[in-house]
Amino acid sequence: KGLVKVDVPVNSEPQSSVAMVWKGDFRWNYKDRLCFSMLMDILEIRCRESMREDQGGVYGVSIDGGISKFPEPKYSIQTSWGCSPENISKLTQTLLDEMKKIMKDGPRSEDLDKVKETRIRERETSMRENGFWLTLLKNHYLTGDRLMTLDEYKAVVGAVSAADIKAIADKYLNTKSYVEVDLTPAPGVKAK
Repeated sequence: KGLVKVDVPVNSEPQSSVAMVWKGDFRWNYKDRLCFSMLMDILEIRCRESMREDQGGVYGVSIDGGISKFPEPKYSIQTSWGCSPENISKLTQTLLDEMKKIMKDGPRSEDLDKVKETRIRERETSMRENGFWLTLLKNHYLTGDRLMTLDEYKAVVGAVSAADIKAIADKYLNTKSYVEVDLTPAPGVKAK
């Protein structure tokens, strides 16, 4: 609980890497899992636009959300990016601000639509691969996931609303309790 911030001044390069992690209990049901996964995609879109395209502060930002059922339903969110040391605070605040916007207003409709289209396209492509079917069958037997036709999947994904994503954001995003680790240049390392 609360904010844990650690500075690790050992990088031999004159740049920094930032990692932030959130963890907590998860309500295990299909809709929460789908919406949580879509929220991670939306948050990555927002942060990439804000942090890279608008501010030019990063080359890329990674946002990964994971959920597990065993031994207890839990979630974790990990974000990371590289930047110059003087931009750490600004970019960290940008990420937290993007979280707050989604928690307050929900996702932008164009972001939600983009994520829905991508999910459906990926499902259509993945259905041609044996690995997809192995994972689907494993999840069906291990966690009770329902097997869906492509049309059923399209309907489920299409039914996710901005209000659904906002509700998941309110439940799982937390701008006050997380771990932040900043890898910063070692003393004496100068910009080239």
